[in-house]
Amino acid sequence: PGISTHTTVDGMEAKVTPGIAATEARITNDLAQATTLMHQLDKERGIPQEDNPLSGGDSHEGTTTERTARLDCIIYYLRYVHDFCYYCAEQYDGGEDMLRLCGACHLRGTFIVADSETRSDTDIASSSSSSTSTSTSDSITTNPAKAAEAWVNHLDTRIQARINGPPVYEVFAGIQAQTQAIDEVCQTHTKQIEAEKFRCALCQKLFRSEVFVSKHIVLKHEDVIHSAKTKALEDVYFENYMADPRRITPVPLPPPLPRVAPWADSSHPAADPYRGHPPPPPRAARPVSPPHSSSDRARSERSNGSSSSRSSHSRGSDRVAVRRPLPPPPGVMQDPRAMRDYVDLDAPTEDAPQIDYRTALKDYTHSSE
Repeated sequence: PGISTHTTVDGMEAKVTPGIAATEARITNDLAQATTLMHQLDKERGIPQEDNPLSGGDSHEGTTTERTARLDCIIYYLRYVHDFCYYCAEQYDGGEDMLRLCGACHLRGTFIVADSETRSDTDIASSSSSSTSTSTSDSITTNPAKAAEAWVNHLDTRIQARINGPPVYEVFAGIQAQTQAIDEVCQTHTKQIEAEKFRCALCQKLFRSEVFVSKHIVLKHEDVIHSAKTKALEDVYFENYMADPRRITPVPLPPPLPRVAPWADSSHPAADPYRGHPPPPPRAARPVSPPHSSSDRARSERSNGSSSSRSSHSRGSDRVAVRRPLPPPPGVMQDPRAMRDYVDLDAPTEDAPQIDYRTALKDYTHSSE
C-alpha cells in the first residue's frame, strides 16, 4: 500500500510504512536525513556529540544490512530521546502523547514487486525523490506506486523543513517575535536630528548614535518594551494554537428547541377545552352599588353607633368572596401559570372577639392617674 497501515505489536497498536521505505535507495536517503536531524535535535537540547554513541561514523559506510541497522538505532534514539517519530515526521509533547497518536512503534514495511514490469528499487526511489505529487487523490488511491511516491515526497518535505527551520522552542516561546517587536519599538521611537545626533522620542534625550538610543529605550523605558513583548507573545500563542492540528476546540452547543405552550398548539386538547361543545353560559353578574357621597357616608357613620360596631361593620363589609375559576374539563391539562388558590392566613376568624382599643386606652389612662 502507499499509505501507512496499522498492526499490533505485543498487544499495542503500531503503524507500518509503505513498502518503498525498505528499498536500498530509501535506506541510504533516510539514514542521511535521520543523522542530520539527530545532530540538530541534540544541539537544541544541549546534548554534546561525545555523549551520543551514534554521532560518529559515516552514514554511507557498510553494507545494506549494516546501514539498515544503523538507521533503526537512530530512529529508536529520535523516538525515545527527543520524542520524534521519523516516519511520521512529527515531534510529540511526550511519550504518552506519542503512544496515543503514533502507537508503540512505526515499523518499516516490506517492498514487494507487483509484476515483471515494475521498475527496480533504485529507479522507484530516485523518481519518487525528484517528482512532485501532482496527481489527484483518486489516482493516488488506485495506484500504489503513485501513492508511495506521494508518501515519500511528503516525508522528505517535512524532514527538511524541520532540519532547516528554526528550533521548535524558539517558535513556540516567541523568542524571535519578541526580538522583532523590540527592534520595531526602538526604530519607531528613534529620531535622527543631525549626522551624529539622535533623539529618543519618549523622553527627548539626545544621543550620538542610534545604538545608544536602542539601549536607552530597552533599559529606561521598560513599560513600553514590556507592552510590545506581551503583544508579540499573544500573537505567537494564537498562531501556535491555530496551527496545532490537535488543538482543543469547544464543542458547539445544539440550538435550543422552541418551547411552545400546549394551549398554543391547535392540535393539543388544551387549545379547545370544551372539545367542540359550546361553552357554558356566563354566571350572573353581581349588582354594583352606586358610589356614595361624603354626606351620605357621614350620615351612615352617625347611624351605626359606637366605634366597635363601625369597625366590625367595615371589616365585615370588606370581606368579599373570591370567585374561583371553573375547573377544566376532564382529560385537559390546566395552565400551570394560573393562580390556583389564595388563603389569607393572617385574617381573623369569624368568632374572634372584637376589641375596642380606644376604650381600653381610656381605662388604662384613668387607672394610672
